[in-house]
This record gives sequence, structure tokens and C-alpha cells, in this order.
Amino acid sequence: DDTALIRAYERAIKSYKVSHGVETRPNSGKHASRLESFEDANGSSDSEEEDDEEEESDDEDEVAVAPKRPAKKPKAAAALVEVTAEMVRGWQKKLQGGEDTVKLKELVAAFNAAVRFGDSNSAEDEVYTFSSGHVFNLLMQFCLQHMDDILRRHVAGGAAAAAAMRKPKSGVERPDQWTHWRKHQPIVKSYLSNLMTFLGQLAEAAMVAVTLQQVSRLLPFFIALPKLAPKLLKSALKAWSADDTAGGSEQIAVLAFSIVRQLGCTLPYPFIEHCFKGLYLCYAQASKSTSRKALPRIMLRASCYVDLCAVDAHASYRHAFVYIRQLAIHLRNAIQKASPEASRQVYNWQFVNCLRLWAQVLCTHARSPTAPLRQLIYPLVQVTLGTARLLPSIRYAALRLQCARILNQISSELHVFIPVAPLLLEALQFAELSKPAKATKSGRPVDWATMVKASAADCAQRV
Repeated sequence: DDTALIRAYERAIKSYKVSHGVETRPNSGKHASRLESFEDANGSSDSEEEDDEEEESDDEDEVAVAPKRPAKKPKAAAALVEVTAEMVRGWQKKLQGGEDTVKLKELVAAFNAAVRFGDSNSAEDEVYTFSSGHVFNLLMQFCLQHMDDILRRHVAGGAAAAAAMRKPKSGVERPDQWTHWRKHQPIVKSYLSNLMTFLGQLAEAAMVAVTLQQVSRLLPFFIALPKLAPKLLKSALKAWSADDTAGGSEQIAVLAFSIVRQLGCTLPYPFIEHCFKGLYLCYAQASKSTSRKALPRIMLRASCYVDLCAVDAHASYRHAFVYIRQLAIHLRNAIQKASPEASRQVYNWQFVNCLRLWAQVLCTHARSPTAPLRQLIYPLVQVTLGTARLLPSIRYAALRLQCARILNQISSELHVFIPVAPLLLEALQFAELSKPAKATKSGRPVDWATMVKASAADCAQRV
């Protein structure tokens, strides 16, 4: 800056005097006044900076010495309103006879409190509470039976408008284009979110079925709120794959699959990919064991997956390619490692049921010569043949028969030649068949349809 230049100039003049013994004239005129003005400015600025530093240090001392303010006391929680039977009947009368947004908000808030009743994490946000099981059941029954119609009337702007919106020309209801969608969107979103939470807490088959029925009626609202679709898909897949001990049934499986299929058909790509992946993984997880009681449910789930493959042929080909390749990798590892652990990855009901599923998919959707899935016939046949021949032992003759049945189905329905006879003839040459039979007390028949590995006692019998 200018001040530094002036000081350097003065030092240079002084050093010149000392070295040459020359007395220079003092600054005069315009240059002298300019130098003095710079010196005055520099001096005043230095003093101001020193004053500012002193003030800042004083402020810091004051801050350091100042006592801390006491923390604010938390606000006392608002008193909860107890839901009574009269309140529920009042909501029923108001909302079934007309549209009342205020009462609808109260009903949704009470449903939220009912779903999260007993949850300590959300207790601070609740407005309502319950002290009677009768009132709780009364509220839940009313919501699960009538809330879909109530939301339709409020969003559409009346009963007549809601009835006109049920049959759109496009075939798909769009609540986000209805008259009062923006006004009621937060209420609808809150109710749907709590409904999914409630569905995830259920373990009784009857309640799961009733809830899924309302979810099916409310699907247009889920589609209008796509951020809720992944949560709905997860809940539907859980209900679809549940067995009898976890609140599952054939009715629930069909209801849940209809929800998954409609989501995959309506929501834009790539949501259908999540439906394919979720269904297959749930099928594989639920097919780890097979019995006479569980076999119909396994076949039902396989039929559901086959039906979903008709929605998008190219997406079904991609997933079939990936998962058939995964089965081939397991088989290759079992052949290369030749260890009991590697063999168990192949010789189990989960592996056999997956082979059966893909055979059913190809037999249904690969009949046309131009179908994308027809290219996967050869890989699936090779994996099935390799699985049948992995362990040539009489103990695994049942699994060999399962593979032969799969290959016969593919050959018959797709009109391709597959050498199945050698698999059966090789079974007649097993070393165990040449040994004499042992006397056994057990005379129970062998159920070949639900067996992949025979016991030592069964192998000793002769039929």
C-alpha cells in the first residue's frame, strides 16, 4: 500500500545521507503536504486498530466471564384426548352422510394413534389415546370398511363425482387429477402410510385379508403417490410369501399378487424390475422345503410368477437369464469342488423348485419361435441334466426323477428333443441295486413327489 512505499522511501533517503554524507533538502510544497497527510492517516489508522483490538479483547473477557444462561425447560406434553364410542359414531355419521374435511382429519389422526398405540417413539406426536378395546375395534372396523369410499368422495368433490371417476376412458383412475386432490393429499398420504404400518403388524390371516382388500381398493391413491409404492410392494410380497403359521393363505396370496401385478403394470419402468426380483426371491425363500401340505402353495406361487412374466417379455427374459445363470454357477461350483457343502447347494428342494419354476415359465411363454425366452431352453436343459447326474447314487434317485419330470415337461410342451431315457436307465445300474435287500420293519410307502433324498432304510427296501 501507499504507506509502506512512503516508509521505504524514507529509509532509502536516510541510508543515502549516511553513506554519502549529503544533507538533502526537507520535503516542501505539494510533496511535503502529501507525505504529511499519509503519515497522519497512517498514525490515525494504527491508533484506531489498537483501540479496536483493545475493545475486542475487552469483549472477549466479558464473554468469558459472563455466566451461562439456564437451559429452557421442555414444554409440557399436551393432554391426550381419549377416543370414545360416541366420538367414533359421530365421525361415522358425519363422514358417511357427506364430506367434512375437519372430521376426516380427526379420524385419520385417531387411526394413526390406534396403529401406533403403545409405541413410545411416537407417543409425543399423538393427539388421541385409547383405554377401551371395544372403541379400538370399532374405529378400526369403520376405517377398514369405509375409508376408501370416504377418501374418494372427499378428493373427487362429492358422491356423484366419485361415481363418475370410477370408470375413466383410459381404464386407470387418476386421483391426482381430481378436483380436491391438492387439498386432501396430506390426509391421504398419512392414512396410506399408517395403513402399511398396520399391515406389517398383523399376524392373523382374516385381518390380513381384510386389510389387503382395502389396499386393493385404494391402489389408485398409491399410484398417485409413487413414493409409497416401494413400501406397499414390500408389504404385499411379505403377505404373498407367508405360510399358514405366519398368517398366510391362498386367498391372501392371490390378493397380494393382484396388488403386485397392478403396481408393475401401472407404474413406469423400472418398477416392474423390482416386482420380478421381489417375487422370485420370495418364491425361492419360501420353497426351501416341500410337503404334501405345502406343495399346492408352491405351485400357486409359481403360477403367479408365470403370470407376471406375461406383462413384460423383455424384462422376464433378463431376469430368467440372470437366475438360470446363477443356478448354473452353483452347479459348476459343486462339480469343481466335489465337497459335501458344495453338493448341498444343489441337492435341495430350493434348487429343484427354482428349476421347476423356470421350466414352467419357458413352457408358457417360449412357445413362439420368436419369443425371447426361447433362447433359454438349451441352458435350462443343460443345468437340469447336470443336476441329475451330479451324484450318481440310489439315495438321490428321487431327485433324478424330479429332473426327468422337468425335462419331459419341456420336451412335450415346447416340442424339442431331450435325451431323458439315459437318465432313467443309468439309475438301474447303481451299485446299491446289486446288493441283497435287508429285512426292515418299516413298510411305509415312499412319497417320490415330496422327496429329493432317500434315507438308508428306504434304500434297503425293494418294491
